[in-house]
Amino acid sequence: MNVETSRHSGHIDIIRELIDGSTGLYRDNTNIPAYEPAAWAALQEKIRNASHSR
Repeated sequence: MNVETSRHSGHIDIIRELIDGSTGLYRDNTNIPAYEPAAWAALQEKIRNASHSR
């Protein structure tokens, strides 16, 4: 039951983000690191490379 609940909670969070336009945990505290765009791009590249290496 916990897995099922957490799976649907993720969907609800995506819908909320689409509706109110904000991301993260709360509007005042997103709980998302404040990376610069270049740092986000580097992180995405690292994840992409890791996913293709298997």
